[in-house]
Amino acid sequence: MKPIIAISKLQENYDTWLLRINPNIEILNCYEFQKDLHALPEKLKNVSGILITGGNDINPDLYGCWYELPRCGKLDTSRDALELWLIRYALANGIPLLGICRGHQILNVALGGTLIVDIPTDMPTSNIRHGKKNGHDAEHSLQIVQDTLLYKILQSDSLTINSSHHQAVGKIAPSLKASAYAPDGIVEAIEPIEPQSFKNFILGIQWHPERMKDTQNPATYHIGNVFLQKAYEFFKQNQLF
Repeated sequence: MKPIIAISKLQENYDTWLLRINPNIEILNCYEFQKDLHALPEKLKNVSGILITGGNDINPDLYGCWYELPRCGKLDTSRDALELWLIRYALANGIPLLGICRGHQILNVALGGTLIVDIPTDMPTSNIRHGKKNGHDAEHSLQIVQDTLLYKILQSDSLTINSSHHQAVGKIAPSLKASAYAPDGIVEAIEPIEPQSFKNFILGIQWHPERMKDTQNPATYHIGNVFLQKAYEFFKQNQLF
């Protein structure tokens, strides 16, 4: 058997990215079960890692801002429910958990944080482009906080990353801290304040490592590699073979 990586919604090239780093894994697309969450425990019993991917805006009612609905884009409430379930399942069972873009944001929401609903209108003085331009990801620098898990992974305090979002982490959940920022102060990564209080590897990142052009950039390769290493450790420790 191979370690199974559960992906909340298989789209674009998340599977290609992970398989390029380590082809000895299997991928499970959890979106197929979004209408039947009761089936998930059986489907996930042999999963070694959970990846929450990018996508639509999150329902603002989930972080107490129902009145912000007019400023949100298209919602997928069944996906919201699925991903909240997956995050809670990962936390309860010590399964390595990685959130990308929307996944980073809903991880913060799941643990009690809020979101910036629309960066262009909520931060009009920002001179950093976070959303796509002419259909292509924007790019900007990333400032990484030293003495964090992310710094240990990337071994750098500054990198260039891609960007494609109009929402972002607002108030950080009580159990989390920011480990990277954009030059305008937008939170670009979150991780536990006290890792020992969780049973698993947890990381949320705002950029899209799965579609970065430079496949050797630490912000893509190292992120995927460490996540899969943690999944392999879980696989062996729990004898999922």
